[in-house]
Amino acid sequence: MTQPIKIVKILGGLGNQMFQYALYTALQRHHPDEMVMADLHGFNGYRRKYQLNEVFGIDIKQATCGMIAHVAYPYPNFQSWRFGSRLLPKRRTMCVEPHNFAIDHEAISRQGNTYYDGYWQHEEYFSDCRDILMERFHFPDFADEANTALAQRLEKEEAVSIHVRRTDYIGDKLFYDLTATDYYTQAIHYIRQHAQAQLFCIFSDDIVWCKTHLQPLLNDVEAIFADWNNGKQGIQDMHLMTLCRHHIIANSSFSWWGTWLATQTGAINIGPKLWWRRQAAVTPVPSHWITI
Repeated sequence: MTQPIKIVKILGGLGNQMFQYALYTALQRHHPDEMVMADLHGFNGYRRKYQLNEVFGIDIKQATCGMIAHVAYPYPNFQSWRFGSRLLPKRRTMCVEPHNFAIDHEAISRQGNTYYDGYWQHEEYFSDCRDILMERFHFPDFADEANTALAQRLEKEEAVSIHVRRTDYIGDKLFYDLTATDYYTQAIHYIRQHAQAQLFCIFSDDIVWCKTHLQPLLNDVEAIFADWNNGKQGIQDMHLMTLCRHHIIANSSFSWWGTWLATQTGAINIGPKLWWRRQAAVTPVPSHWITI
């Protein structure tokens, strides 16, 4: 290949795919004379599927195994990448995210052939592309009564979104119990001290836990536990989050994006200081948000 190529590996759930696509977009902006492609081979045999096209209608340029072989190891599926990435040495043309998830300040400016392997969960990578991402991460209109009715309220009232992620974090040594009851208690207290919140909307994969632990903190204000967007409809929760003014997020890329894509002014956004259980790990919560 005579034209330099940059390839971004995309893998993970929807929120992580959005982070990787944001890096992809930033590379397109900063390297207009180079090819920017995506490696989607990791979804072969993976428990999740590629969703950016299905959810946002994003048409991405996919790299072939032959293209990838020029800059990295062309793993055909998830299992081969899982083992190979641990055993094989990093090639000179590979840019691998730091182990502690710190910002790689040279990632975007790298010249020439490069393969990007990581989640890239920092807005510094793509903050100058916000206008493009706001346009491309555009949610379709609500088509059901419950979401439409709530959306109309959220656009008019001073609402707070609270996201709680539990099901797949239970037993996960990297994530579990970093955002327990104490975190939400402090975050709700902060919001109520600094904003005239009229409505709290709780989004979670464990609504029963939320009603048990969060309802007592909200007894004197209106709280809606959004429990109707299941399965493929889960993306509707992110859409609803973007319509709220204030946000309390979990250590989850899903609610990170539900907050970053929100457009209401005067927002108070709260995230956890500890995002991962890893020594010296760096949180992706932006510096202009509040950490607890």
